[in-house]
Amino acid sequence: MASGPPVIHFDIDLSELRGECLFTESLLLASLLTQPLASPFTDLVHRCDAIRTEQQILTDAIIRQEALIVECDRDLDKLADEVEAVVRKLAGNDRTLPIYIAFIPRPLNELKRPILGAELVTAETWPEKMKSGPPELAAFYDRTVALIVRCRKALADLQTLEIKLEQLPITGSIKKLVDDTNSTRAKAFGLLGELVHAHPELLLPNDWPGRFFRRTRRRTGTPASLETVMAQIAVLKTKMDALERLRIDLVGHEDVEKRAKADAERHDAETLLASKQKSLDVLQAEIEALKKKTE
Repeated sequence: MASGPPVIHFDIDLSELRGECLFTESLLLASLLTQPLASPFTDLVHRCDAIRTEQQILTDAIIRQEALIVECDRDLDKLADEVEAVVRKLAGNDRTLPIYIAFIPRPLNELKRPILGAELVTAETWPEKMKSGPPELAAFYDRTVALIVRCRKALADLQTLEIKLEQLPITGSIKKLVDDTNSTRAKAFGLLGELVHAHPELLLPNDWPGRFFRRTRRRTGTPASLETVMAQIAVLKTKMDALERLRIDLVGHEDVEKRAKADAERHDAETLLASKQKSLDVLQAEIEALKKKTE
């Protein structure tokens, strides 16, 4: 006789786990002898349904949050278009001037990719510049600050939901459900073994307890297959590639910002130098005039 039913690992699909419990419950209910052992498995099926509902609620919330992010991005695109138009006007359509580069360090079509990516990072530098800038730009201050807060909250809420969904099988209720399922199966297996010895008149075979548990499920009692692991690695690589592209965008944005700041400081220094030079020329002219009067 086997020592117990196959062990179920926590990475099992919830539908498969429910199927395991339902399979055992159905067989137990089919016989008057084993019906008293069925109720724990009925409870496990109900818990699977509750967690599946929890998963669906999180999935739906993620979809809704993604829609909110798209709406935030559209509002940010609109704001960026308006700010760019004002800055371009102030720069006299010269996109190389520091005032333009300070607000639009890269072409807008590049800043707008990906959704709430470099464009949001760029917009976060605007409020301070708007406060100290011309009135045409200062008028955008309140709207920009409010939109940045809204965008960041939308992204943070999405991340929270995604983490909850991803961690559900590892640290959440699914792990406890799998642990409880394994202990319930082991207990039922033992009780079924006792029935074999308690009813010799039924001539139950030694492997009878094991017949109440499915034996051929791919993810029951065995590690994940190589194909499954490779598929998971591929998904993770895709996520890493996307994050790497975003990192490059952000680093590039920071470099542009630094250059723009340096250009602005150099422009201010040149303007101040020209002003001082003009003042010096005026003073020298006055000195020359005074010298002539005293000769």
